Amino acid sequence: MSHNTLRSAVRGRVLLPGDEEFDTARTPWNLNIDQPVAAVVHVEDAEDMAAVVGYARDAGLSVTAQPNGHGASGDTAGTILVRTRRLDRIEVDPARRRARVGAGTNWGDVQAAAAPHGLTGLAGSSPVVSVVGYTLGGGLSWFGRKYGWAADSVRPSTSSMPMVVEPGSPRSPTRSCSGHCVAAAGISHW
Repeated sequence: MSHNTLRSAVRGRVLLPGDEEFDTARTPWNLNIDQPVAAVVHVEDAEDMAAVVGYARDAGLSVTAQPNGHGASGDTAGTILVRTRRLDRIEVDPARRRARVGAGTNWGDVQAAAAPHGLTGLAGSSPVVSVVGYTLGGGLSWFGRKYGWAADSVRPSTSSMPMVVEPGSPRSPTRSCSGHCVAAAGISHW
């Protein structure tokens, strides 16, 4: 299966080895780590993510997601690197003291959206780190002693922000959606 067929499967940008911007797109925040990925896909929505998961399954490849390059490892041979930065939707519900964010949203944008409502989140020390990556890593914030880990504040999102479930289809998450779901479009937080 040619990786060029991946380009026709998604709306987002697909970069392959040999493409002019491929090396820049695969480079993580930590420049000491080389990520020898098979492709880089900048997904536009959950349907793109589902298409990438389905394509990877059929091609015998793995998928890893990095909104902005944090959390990189060099163990990426035969992997499609998904950049989720374009999934940056933020919905703040001041009455319920919650926010729903896209998988590519960084903490600085969430804090800026929450501040006018007198709210903050369980963010770390850097505004450029993604909410999803930070939270899935546990997320120990400045407020951790009082409010706990950011991961403990995640609630299932039953709105219009789907997740991708193996074998590669978007759906709304539920409490039964455990380790087999990929956070493609967002999490509900606070």
